[in-house]
Amino acid sequence: MKRETSRRLLSMEFNSSSIYIKGEGERVPSYLLTPLGSLVNRVYVCGVLTEVEELENGYRARVSDPTGIFSIYSGQFQPEVSQSLSSAPTPSYVALVGKGRVYEPEEGVVYASIRPERITFTQKRERDLWIVKCCELMIERIDAIKSCLGMEKDENEVRSKLLAMRYPKHIAEGAAMAYCRYDEIDLDRFTGGIKDALEYLFEEEEVTMESISKEGVLDEEVLKIVGALEGRGEMEGGALWEDILEKALKGGMGEDMVEKAIDQLMESGRVYEPALGVFKRS
Repeated sequence: MKRETSRRLLSMEFNSSSIYIKGEGERVPSYLLTPLGSLVNRVYVCGVLTEVEELENGYRARVSDPTGIFSIYSGQFQPEVSQSLSSAPTPSYVALVGKGRVYEPEEGVVYASIRPERITFTQKRERDLWIVKCCELMIERIDAIKSCLGMEKDENEVRSKLLAMRYPKHIAEGAAMAYCRYDEIDLDRFTGGIKDALEYLFEEEEVTMESISKEGVLDEEVLKIVGALEGRGEMEGGALWEDILEKALKGGMGEDMVEKAIDQLMESGRVYEPALGVFKRS
């Protein structure tokens, strides 16, 4: 089974999600469908840890971004995360990767949360870059939804039209599903959320184009590593994750940085995973 890409998205979009697509079968992934068409199995979040509460079998935490709050639940099957949360100072900047989950206390009422797989402490700059990237991706999804307006709500037909407009496959598929399955999508609200998030950054400290571009430079470096290692892997002729990580660490990158670069390269379609833990350039 392929490793699911962790999606970057602001809390307002994540928390607005009310459609959960349950995978059929033990090894088939489930997805949270956001109103803007992001299919979320795993999510990457970078924000401020504002609250930690100990529960009977784990911890509940809250991580904020400029648009709202992510609810985090760590149980007995995430001992390393629970240990980190048990001693985490609040407030502090954190980055985490986890599975999107939903809780439906009654029919038609859905609450989204995250079951973290890994959590690390980070810096303000990393959080700021995450916000900027989330906004960029959100603008792409809003543009695709706008292109759907006026179309008949037939997923196959909408997807075909978006592909003909040269939208990337994952954006076309997600937008078609969201447009056809959500009764109403408040695009003005999400556009306002982007504006609020970016204004928040500029009020604290201006985000320069130089700082934003560094994340793209990192992606390119990891892509070069994948290309150099292709053909040495034991499966599908790709680059093994362990080899990519080893080479990147020798080059001064951190494991979390490499993980995020791989996720971004997969999300943009420049790298794919033919087998679990094996990566190839598209």
